[in-house]
Amino acid sequence: MNELQKLAKKKIQNPSLVLDIDEKDEGAFILIYNRLRMSMSQKDLADLSGISQSTISKIENGVIMPTAFTLSMLAKTMGKKLSIEFQDVQ
Repeated sequence: MNELQKLAKKKIQNPSLVLDIDEKDEGAFILIYNRLRMSMSQKDLADLSGISQSTISKIENGVIMPTAFTLSMLAKTMGKKLSIEFQDVQ
């Protein structure tokens, strides 16, 4: 279990917990968090989404950066909608 998976499990146990996740790890964390909240393994998500377990593992471990299409497919599989936005920097 990697560090992001440990943080996701802590967040599931305590939803009000505020975590300081590095920007480069945010996408992976959100994927892990939502997958674990649904009690899905990487294999479960792969079987349902058609995206290989190897690819999901690489995304979650920061080895590859997924395309918006891949994230959208994973989100849809988990009953979510991908939303990407630009926000003003304060």
